[in-house]
Amino acid sequence: MVQLGESDSDEAGGTQITRTPVDPTLPQFDLAAVVDEAEDETS
Repeated sequence: MVQLGESDSDEAGGTQITRTPVDPTLPQFDLAAVVDEAEDETS
C-alpha cells in the first residue's frame, strides 16, 4: 500500500489510477490523499 504513495511521480501517475479503485477523474495528489485515508481506516 505504501508503494502507491511513493510512486506518486509523473512516471507512475497513470499506473496509480489503473491499480487504485478510485475515480480516475481525480487529480494525482487527490488520489494519494484518498489512498492515505483508506490506509488509515484499514489500519
